[in-house]
Amino acid sequence: MDDMWAIGLFALLAIVSPVVGYYLSSRGLDNGMQASFAEQTIPIDDEEVPAGKVTVLYRSRTFLEKCACNASWICRGPHNAYLLAMVQGNRENGRGAMIYTWTWRRLTEERARHALVVDRAAYKAAFGD
Repeated sequence: MDDMWAIGLFALLAIVSPVVGYYLSSRGLDNGMQASFAEQTIPIDDEEVPAGKVTVLYRSRTFLEKCACNASWICRGPHNAYLLAMVQGNRENGRGAMIYTWTWRRLTEERARHALVVDRAAYKAAFGD
């Protein structure tokens, strides 16, 4: 009988988790992540490039991104500079406003191509082949 409770609890969590993720993302948390991205300046080839000059080619659609906690985006900047943008969101004092910390890594074209293989439309839009 105790096993049934554990199985029931697991099943309930499996059903409720995506619903909670959708609820959190629909409350504007994704907008906060995008607004934070727009405020970024990215170091590319000894130049500070505003995020408005960077194109997001691919956004991973994971549960953590939907909760606006963590995300990885593949981007292209000026002069075909490929970038991996990683963001981590944390709440102030565990409950306050979400604070986003961005980390940028340069990718070779080969690595960008490899990373975009998971999304044919993004791959085709980025490379045309």
